This record gives sequence, structure tokens and C-alpha cells, in this order.
Amino acid sequence: MCKFLLLVLLTLFIPMALTGGCSSSNQDDPGTDPPADSVLYGFTPFPYDLSLEAVDKVHEIILPNSNLYAIHYDRCIPWQEALDGAEFPEWIVADWDDTKNRIPDAHAVYLAIAPTATDRISLAPNCGPGGEDDIKPFPPQFEGARFNDDAVKQAFLNYVLRAVRHYDPSYLNIGIEITGMSLNTPERWRDFEELYDYAAPAIKAEFPDIRISVSFVLQTLLLDRVAKQVKPLLERSNYLGLSFYPYGSEFGEAQGEPPLPGEIPAQWREPLDFARGYTDKPIAITETGYTTKDIFLPEAGINFPGDEEKQRAYVRDLVEISKENDFIFVVWFVPVDYERLLDDIPGFPESFLIWKNAGLFDADVNPKPAWAEWMGFKD
Repeated sequence: MCKFLLLVLLTLFIPMALTGGCSSSNQDDPGTDPPADSVLYGFTPFPYDLSLEAVDKVHEIILPNSNLYAIHYDRCIPWQEALDGAEFPEWIVADWDDTKNRIPDAHAVYLAIAPTATDRISLAPNCGPGGEDDIKPFPPQFEGARFNDDAVKQAFLNYVLRAVRHYDPSYLNIGIEITGMSLNTPERWRDFEELYDYAAPAIKAEFPDIRISVSFVLQTLLLDRVAKQVKPLLERSNYLGLSFYPYGSEFGEAQGEPPLPGEIPAQWREPLDFARGYTDKPIAITETGYTTKDIFLPEAGINFPGDEEKQRAYVRDLVEISKENDFIFVVWFVPVDYERLLDDIPGFPESFLIWKNAGLFDADVNPKPAWAEWMGFKD
């Protein structure tokens, strides 16, 4: 479930980060995983309002209650500058610097970067110099390019390497929710595999301890043909990254995914059990959440059921399951409900409603019952 458009609107108003080849390689070397009896846990610093005060408040909440900082770059890429090794647009440099300055030294860093557009099928848009709303036409060698074209592979590698050098992450995701490609255009999957197999070994060569993978939408992974197609790439990666919003079953079903169980706790326990049996790789929850209010999208005709007790039960089980199964890390995507933010964005797409009540704090920045369960990560 893509949050790109909302992240873009936020960064137009808040001038700081809001996070916001052809040969294969087996990357099972020792890395920087936490001890087996611990789980890294954290958030993306997603703000609840269009103000610097909201950004600061979110950090006040999440930094003492996490040991992982998640950076989610699901936007555009300056393709020509990346290919040429030229300076990036000033807004990207400022964004990266502001983000890095907020990360505590003691926190592990998880960095996620998408080479795809928000449809998880096409090439990411081309960044312009004026900000994220300044999307420029592709340079000639990128117009109509495939993911395994030489220019795309080299530019993406260069872009990721710059980000890794800047943030020094322990964990890297270079294909956010990439199962969307296998689901909707399986004929393009091999192109992406070649991009991954070009970039990952080169990143490892410079940063041998970094743990590299992609993230899969867990509901999509339940589709047998998708699970079979993406498995070889997973086996060349360091961990299984999962994007999982258990309340979003109807959204996935509308795209052809199998339904999630209707009853709790089977709604999340059965898919997570499947994931554990799917691979021997370590598991990381790269993004997750649960709404505390029922949401209906009239244009799409899709329901998102939720309430505070369901969220509390999910977080309680998530802490327990991640500890029992030695998950590497868990990222909760939205810390605070962002109803205020939507009040300031006239005419927003109805898809922005999907996560608005998925915070562990309500719109008045009061903790919900699930917050006490999140504290279980500290035990």
C-alpha cells in the first residue's frame, strides 16, 4: 500500500526529511543482525500536521521508544545526475542532511529506496531541481528504459551508494513492496532481478557488513505464483522484508491477492506463520500498522475495519511473535494519527485516508491502548 503521494505533499510544506546485474551473489555472510534474544524496533518519523512542531513532537515520542530509525525514500530519483556522478538537486541534499542530523548515534538505521514508481511497475519519476513536485521528463537514455538497461542499473547503483555512504545503514531495502511487480506484470520481474543482482554485490563490495534485501507485501506473497517467482531473489538476499497491514485485506483482494483471515488474531497470525515457513531467512517487518477506526473509500468501494482493541491485540501479538521468531526489526509506519494534516490538504485523494488512524497516538497526541503493548519491546 503506497504512501508516496502523501509523503510528497508533506515535504512540500516541511523543508526537512519526513522519513520524511546479471551475475548473482549469495549474501549469507555474517552481518550486523542484533543478538538472537533482541528485536530492533522503530518508526518512520511521519508527522501528524504540516508544521515543524509536529515533526519535533513525533521525534520526541519515537526516539526514546525505539532503537531503529527507518528512512523511507519512495519518491523520485535524479537519474541523470546519479548516472553522471553530478551534484544532486539542493533540496535532496538538504533533505538528507536534515534527516541524518536527527538520528541518534545509538540507533540502528534501516534505509529503504524504491527504483519503481508508485505503481511498483514503472521506473521511478525523474527528480527536478525545484523539489518533489518538480518532476521532469526522463533524460533520453531513460525514456522507456527497462530496469535491466545499463543506464538504469548504473544510475540506481550510484544513487543507492550515495545514500548508503551518507546514512551508513545496517539494513538496506532496494525494492520497496516489489511483489507488486510480480503480481501485476510478472513478465517484468526478471528485469528487476537483473537490477538487483547488479546493485547488491557492488554495494556489498564496499559495505560488506550491510544487510540487503527488498520488501514483499505479505498479502501478495500469499499468492502461490508470486511466492514462487520471487523466491529465488529472496534466497540471494539477507532477510525477508515484509510490508503488512492486516486490516487492508479488501485493498489487496481488489488487486487479485488472496483474502486475509477475517477473524482476529488469525488475521495476522496465519500470514506471519506462512512467512516463517516460507523461508529460513531472518524476517524483518519493514512497515506495518493497524487502524483504530473503520475507514470506507467510497470511490474504490473498499473497507478498512479497525478499532483500538484490534490494534492493541495486533501490537501485543507482534511483539510476542517477533521475539519468538527472532525477527531482525519491526517498523511501525505512522506514529500519530494525521487527521490534522488532512484538514490542511484540500482535495486530497481518498487513498490518503487509509493510514490516517493507524498511529499509536491519536490526533491529539494521546497514547492509544496499543502504546503500552509497544513498550513490550523494551522488556
